Amino acid sequence: MNLSAIITAVGECPYFNGLDADILAEVAELVRVVHFPAGRVFLRKGDPGDAAFIIVHGRANVMATAGERVMQVNSIEPYELVGEVAAFDGRTRTADLIAETAVTLLRIDRRDLWTITLKHSAVAERAIISLCALSRRASEGVEDAALRDQRSRLARLLLSLSGSSGLVEAITQQELAIRLGTQREAVARILREFRNKDIVGGGKGRLRVLNRNALEALANS
Repeated sequence: MNLSAIITAVGECPYFNGLDADILAEVAELVRVVHFPAGRVFLRKGDPGDAAFIIVHGRANVMATAGERVMQVNSIEPYELVGEVAAFDGRTRTADLIAETAVTLLRIDRRDLWTITLKHSAVAERAIISLCALSRRASEGVEDAALRDQRSRLARLLLSLSGSSGLVEAITQQELAIRLGTQREAVARILREFRNKDIVGGGKGRLRVLNRNALEALANS
């Protein structure tokens, strides 16, 4: 990527979008273009928070692990800034990020991220807003977990995972439990209840929503 393309990419990132051209050029001078093939883990849980990344091309997934099993919990699209929390506080990474496709990223070292943030109030404002948004999402997740019982949260998850056919494929009870922050046994008990009421059907690793209205009612209870 040439400098002009890098400046354009930096400007597309919500963290820097709308900033003056001279600031974007300054950021562009600080970043380094890096490439990773599909399947490569480019941020690993527990690694030092030494940099943040802007995805320019491709897609990446945030992954959670349970023993030897790995599952996707979020997807990162082009121009999103990732790894900024660890880059700001200097602590270790909290999740794995794996390239779903071949990816091109702009890497900005922790020192340079801090420098540009402290130098320009407009960047600092965006940093505060961005980190507040992350905090709000985390708080909403905690609130959801606290206020909604496991039955309604599982119903909501199954609705979100099911396609127009009602199929929820290639997901285990353990993976559902990870998504919900609970134990596999609890998920198994609730699914058994749903099956007995003909709300869902199907076997191991493949579920089908049989009564979407009933599931929606549970999700909103």
